[in-house]
Amino acid sequence: TLPVKFGNTVYCYRIQVENGGKLFVDRGDTRCTKFNTGNDYNGAAISTYQGTDPGGEAVYKGAWSGLIFLKLDPSLSEATFEISGNTNTKIFSGTLTVPSCENSISSENPSLSL
Repeated sequence: TLPVKFGNTVYCYRIQVENGGKLFVDRGDTRCTKFNTGNDYNGAAISTYQGTDPGGEAVYKGAWSGLIFLKLDPSLSEATFEISGNTNTKIFSGTLTVPSCENSISSENPSLSL
C-alpha cells in the first residue's frame, strides 16, 4: 500500500499482482496514514488483474483499465509506484518498482501484493 501522485492529487493505492488480484485506490486517505497506523484499508477496487502481456506488463481491466510495468531495483529501500492516466477514457499506465521480491514475478505466474 503506497501513497502515489495521480495528476495533482496523492491517493493511497494497494496493488495486487496475482491471480484474482485487484488495484485499489483510497481517495480519503491520501498519504496512507490510516493504513500505516494499523487501521483498515478503505480503498475501492478499480481494476482486476488479468495476467501479463507478452512484454511482461501486468494487465488490469475494470472501471479503470491499463498496464503496470514491474521492475526490480535492489538499490531501493522500499517499493515505489508511478501512475498516470486519462480520467475521460479511464485508461492508466504505471510502473511498480520493488527492491526485492520474495515471490515470483514472472510473466507466466506473477505474485506480488503491496
